[in-house]
Formats: sequence, C-alpha cells, structure tokens
Amino acid sequence: MTGAQAAIDIESVVQASFACPPAIAAGIAGKARLRRHAARSTILWQGERARDVFLLVAGEAHAVFIAANGQEMRLHVHQVGDLFGEAGVLMGETAGESVVAASDSATAAFGSGDFVLLVETHACIGLALSRRLLARQAAMTRRLTEQSILSATGRICAELARQGRAGGGRIAPVPVLSDLARELQTTRETVSRTLSDLKRRGIVRQDDDALVVVAARMLDDLVV
Repeated sequence: MTGAQAAIDIESVVQASFACPPAIAAGIAGKARLRRHAARSTILWQGERARDVFLLVAGEAHAVFIAANGQEMRLHVHQVGDLFGEAGVLMGETAGESVVAASDSATAAFGSGDFVLLVETHACIGLALSRRLLARQAAMTRRLTEQSILSATGRICAELARQGRAGGGRIAPVPVLSDLARELQTTRETVSRTLSDLKRRGIVRQDDDALVVVAARMLDDLVV
C-alpha cells in the first residue's frame, strides 16, 4: 500500500506545516477535502487559476514550467507539508507552472473562501506562506545565478553538493538522470557523463538506494 493509499493524518501534516497547536491544526484540517492523485497526473495546470489551495499530505509533486516550444523545466519539488495554488486564491493570478504528482499522492484542498478566512484568522498560516515565498525566491535566484555563471558540469556538481549536505552526505533516492537534466537545463548525457566521472574519481559512490558524497570538498571544488 502506498503512502497515498494508506490512511492519512491531515491534522498532523497541518500541525507540522503551519507550526500550530493541535487544537488549531484540527480546526484548519476540518476545512480541507482530501484528494488523491495518481502518479504522473496533473494536479494544477499551468495557466489555470487555482480555485483551491493544495497542501500536499502524501507523496511528492513537481512544479514544471512548459515553454511554448514544449521544453520542460522542473522548478520545485513539493514534499509533504508544501502548499501550492495560493497565488490563484490570494492574488487572482494564473498558475505559472503545472504541478504534477511524481508518485501516488494526496492533497488537502482548501476552497478559496475557506482559505482566505483561515489566513485572516490564524497568523501561523500567513507566517508559513511568507517563509515559503522567501525560500522559493532564494532558490530561484540561486538557480538563475548558477545558470548564468556556471558550466553544465558545475551546475550538476553544485546540485549534488547541495543535496548531499541536506541529506547528511546521502542523496536518496538516487536522482533520475533525465529529471536532473531538465532541472539544471542540460542534457541527460552530460549528467550521466559527469556522474560517471565523479564515481571513477571516488568523489561519490552509488549504493543500492542512494548516492553517497564521499569527498564533499572535492565536489565543491568542481563547482565552476
């Protein structure tokens, strides 16, 4: 049974996501409708004005920008506890990217009127929204800067170093080469060649379920 198929404790996700007491989390969760999403299904379409705000409560979802020529770029990886669709509800804007379930997933959907009232009532929600906005802006600025000044190999090494630090030296699961290539605006072949070289030099090691950063300083030195 997958995480999306199992019983989901929305209250616990709300409490962790908004850093609120259990009683407030219960009230917030009571306004949500549980929705399940099959892997590779689209939860929110680019160009669509969201009429609900979605809190991811199981699985993983990817925010993907699709250019006019059909080329895709992954902008964010949404994990359990992340929100999306809030720009449509709070600002009346259409979605700048699609959100696609990367695995069998589930969301807690808040109707527009309910969510606005919740934001006005609970300061913890507004604070959580502000923190997420700042984090996304920082990530986007970093990504644009890296694309401007780093080589493709440098961007790959920078991303692996960043994920390695976040995971205590382990990157799990092992990155999908095509996904990493789209995210870093390079080719699958370049990602494959770079990873092979890093393994050959003993900078990273691949276990059954993870990449292990063996020499973090050497990896950082390749970010050029």
